[in-house]
Amino acid sequence: MTLKFEKLKSSDAAEIYEIEKISFSEPHSLASVAAAIMNPACEFWVLRDAPDDTGADGAKTEKIAGFIEFWLMYDEAHVIDIAVRPEYRRRGLGRRLMDFLVEKSAEAGAKKIFLEVRPSNSGAISLYKEAGFVDAGRRVKYYKDEDALIMTRDVEVVSA
Repeated sequence: MTLKFEKLKSSDAAEIYEIEKISFSEPHSLASVAAAIMNPACEFWVLRDAPDDTGADGAKTEKIAGFIEFWLMYDEAHVIDIAVRPEYRRRGLGRRLMDFLVEKSAEAGAKKIFLEVRPSNSGAISLYKEAGFVDAGRRVKYYKDEDALIMTRDVEVVSA
């Protein structure tokens, strides 16, 4: 398994949408994934699995193992979406995505990162806490069926 970060391409939208449907009870639509590509404030990165071997047809069968979408605005970053394909879970990819988020946010001059998470999503909450996030409040009725926890993390800005 050889993993590499790449910016989302328009040709990736359908694969991202498939991961969305598998991962979330309220997935983003294919149209919203496509719109994110065009949004200049949006950073949408994929963690692509580029296998060392080739398939039966001689072509490499790369696929997206996970992704993270976040917005950079002023001195803040806001996580919109993060997911790892089920067969890649429990391998540290979520943490790699979070570390990448912090690195890119610091490079952009962000001082704080925000995200929302379902209180029932204990796995995600554990990941975010491991990545240095702390509870910062609640958004009432953020999801159709429950509130959202707001979590934040300070970022050490990288000097150029």
